[in-house]
Amino acid sequence: MDKKPKYKIKKKPLDYCISYLTFGLMIVCWMYFFFIYSSLSQRVPIHYNLLGEPDNYGDKNSIIGLLIAHTFLVIMIALLNRVPHTFNYPHPITRENYQQHYYLATQFLRFINFGISIVFASLFLQTIAHGLDLETLKNLPILFILILVMLFPTVWYFYKARRIH
Repeated sequence: MDKKPKYKIKKKPLDYCISYLTFGLMIVCWMYFFFIYSSLSQRVPIHYNLLGEPDNYGDKNSIIGLLIAHTFLVIMIALLNRVPHTFNYPHPITRENYQQHYYLATQFLRFINFGISIVFASLFLQTIAHGLDLETLKNLPILFILILVMLFPTVWYFYKARRIH
């Protein structure tokens, strides 16, 4: 098939749930930031090493950059998800399989978007924990969370895509 057909994907309840959780997590981060901003110490971590320990510090206003990056990525991936006919696929797209491939690809992007939201929320919480001196949240396993939320959907997607003919 030379040109991939356009097709409006019909979302299932799980798709709505994942999208709402993704955007909800982003909004909660912003709300919490504005709620606790005045309580934060002036200096907060702005970078972590592979063990999750801060190795660079900055002004508490630098947290806004983290929240902006989070918001930008979540919104851009949600917008990208509206045009599955422009994606590259691991298997040829035909008249018989394009609907299945499009749905699977959009579902994959929803899970990736949710994973990105979890990673950014974890980084945000860890930064806030240092800024408020909360010991319990200072050592979140960010690298493990990142690998888990990105690797699982990717393996799942390629497994499912391989089964579509």
